[in-house]
Amino acid sequence: MESRPTLLLFHGALGDQSQMFDLARLLSSRFSVVCPDFPGHGADAGPCVHTMEELAEGINDLLLDYEEEPVYVFGYSMGGYAAALYAARHKNRIRALVTYGTKWLWSDEIANNEISFLDADKITIKVPAYAQKLQKTHTGAGWLDLLDATRHLMLDLGQRHPLYQQHLKSIDIPVLVLRGENDQMVGVDDLECITALSSHFQSGELPGQKHPFDQVDLQILVNKIHESGIFNVH
Repeated sequence: MESRPTLLLFHGALGDQSQMFDLARLLSSRFSVVCPDFPGHGADAGPCVHTMEELAEGINDLLLDYEEEPVYVFGYSMGGYAAALYAARHKNRIRALVTYGTKWLWSDEIANNEISFLDADKITIKVPAYAQKLQKTHTGAGWLDLLDATRHLMLDLGQRHPLYQQHLKSIDIPVLVLRGENDQMVGVDDLECITALSSHFQSGELPGQKHPFDQVDLQILVNKIHESGIFNVH
């Protein structure tokens, strides 16, 4: 029996591998699906990384077991950006990439606005249930260290946006960038920003969908991926 191709599913910021489990089940009939944790997320003991470049380079370690042929990749939010940056800098390692809810348009102002939501004291006081969820989820490096690292990562995106855009221009694999129609974090301008870089990028919207991955109708997402043909198995 012919083995199924490998598909890696990368979670978003402050998430862990479990964020991808439901999607993995929907795709497991066609792929051998792997849901890794990024450094410092979930049970991974870290160390947490503080730049998108470091996060992208960390994918190297995750792909050591798949050296024989390129893999397919799906990345949600932060995971999509890291995978795209990795694909731009390491040719012939990723066959095709799909991202959902990835923010491509950054500046110092945008970064500072985003990190305003990552204050540990405010989270603990205003949304204690979320603080408890983060504490329970991130048992490796710990949620406080991870929160601080995520703040630095977003500031890095704001400061080094032009540099990262130059890297992403060199993408030479098919990339489908998706957003939810009702995403309050990722706008149409994000799609325009990334698709303007290269003809290898295609974009699309999922009607009625929001940014949080646990609120996305995954069947709509899977249907969109299948319709695009980007993950066609040869």
